Amino acid sequence: RALSSRFSIRLFHEADRFMGHHVLTIGSTEEYDTTPLVYEYTRNTFHNPYPLPLVTQDVAQFLLIRGKYAYIGNGWIGCSVTYNGTMYWRPKEVEVDYGVPVDAQCTETAPNSGIFVREWSKVHVEMNCNDYSAKLDMK
Repeated sequence: RALSSRFSIRLFHEADRFMGHHVLTIGSTEEYDTTPLVYEYTRNTFHNPYPLPLVTQDVAQFLLIRGKYAYIGNGWIGCSVTYNGTMYWRPKEVEVDYGVPVDAQCTETAPNSGIFVREWSKVHVEMNCNDYSAKLDMK
């Protein structure tokens, strides 16, 4: 049998859209370490995703919550959406080598601070849920 006949999207865990502390407080739990994570870029609108409005925040959240197996990219956008003449545009932020996770999961900097961090071997990742800002500080 072909591998494609055994594929099911239900084998993936889809990240919820960021809602306050909900996504980040679960961190890298066993579920994220055993089930592949699918994280979709935030779009402008469903039919007009580009330019992607929150790339830094999306990459930061992805790096904060991902387990061993994860995918970041476009969700379903059809076959006719282009940006600057390119279909399925990839932001430069996903072409960076962030290294490997140093921390097993993200942590909140202080109780109820709303600021989550996680160290990777080549980047310090921070997401501030209070003002929805993100930092990817390369080492």
